[in-house]
Order: sequence, then C-alpha cells, then structure tokens
Amino acid sequence: MGLNRDFTKELVMKKLKVFEGFAGYGGASFALKRMKESDSDFDYDIVGYSEIDLHASELYDANHKDSKGKSIKNWGDISKIDPKDLPNFDLFTGGFPCQPFSSAGMQKGTEDPYGRGAMLGHIIRICKVKKPKYILLENVKGLTSKKFEPTFNRIKDILREALSFREYLKFLLFFLTIPIIDRPF
Repeated sequence: MGLNRDFTKELVMKKLKVFEGFAGYGGASFALKRMKESDSDFDYDIVGYSEIDLHASELYDANHKDSKGKSIKNWGDISKIDPKDLPNFDLFTGGFPCQPFSSAGMQKGTEDPYGRGAMLGHIIRICKVKKPKYILLENVKGLTSKKFEPTFNRIKDILREALSFREYLKFLLFFLTIPIIDRPF
C-alpha cells in the first residue's frame, strides 16, 4: 500500500527530520530509504532513535548512517528520555511493543505485567513536547481485534486530543500483517 500522492507532495516540501522510537533494526528507516529511491524529490534525515536491545541497535548502526556516514545517536530507553534533550523532528515513527496485543503473546494489553502495553504513553509524552507534524505508529493486527477495541479507540482518541492531531492524515496508524521476511529491502 503506497502513500497518498497528495500526502507525499506535502512530505517533499523540505527535508523531513525523523526520530525512530522502538527502532529495532530500523524498519522505518528502511521504508524511508525505499520511498526516497522511488521519489527523487523526497529526502529525510534520521535525527536519532531509541532502542534498548543491544543486538537490534548493533544491526541498526550497521545499516543506517547519517548524511555524513556517521552513526545515528541511540537515545536508549524511551522511558528515560527527556524530550527537551532531543533534536526537533517532523516525523515520529514507532513500532511500540506488540507482545501485549499479539495472538502470539499473553494478550494482556495495557495490563501487560512487563509494562509493554503502556509504552504508548512515552510516545505521547515525547510528542507533546516535540510536536512533530506526523506520527507513524506500527503494531500488530491484534490491536484492532474486538478484544482490544477499547484500547485501540483510546489510542486514537489520545492522539487526536492530547496531541491535537485533528485531521486523520496528521497521524498514521499502520498495522503490519505481512511478514517482513517476504518484503525484500
């Protein structure tokens, strides 16, 4: 599924500054690279990322560099980031933990005993201060299931109310259901 062309035109007006939360190995960065390859007018800079898994951040660092070929700063544990310390950015991307909502996990949602179901709160906390123009969140199909419908609706309400994202296109909530292995980069 490609982005709406009018939306894409808005993105190419300037170089997009991106912060990647819950970055893993950099799935959002790979997607942005592909977008840049298919649209020569589109440009972006990753201004930082947050990832606590050592192996994932090593992969991120191996695959993604800044415009000068240097490593992009990993801000570490998102729950410990002071948003005032972060550089400004236009787009926040985040694949916040899916285990609480996944059929493969315990399906405890916001009651997850490890606190993973509450990680969206850190996205909100950071975005309230940094005020990005766009937010792209990724999670599993399970979050849209009947069981988690109240949670999903609350997430949408929080994004609209707390962050003043009044127009649907001002926030994008994607749920990837296609295995990433089937999608060559």
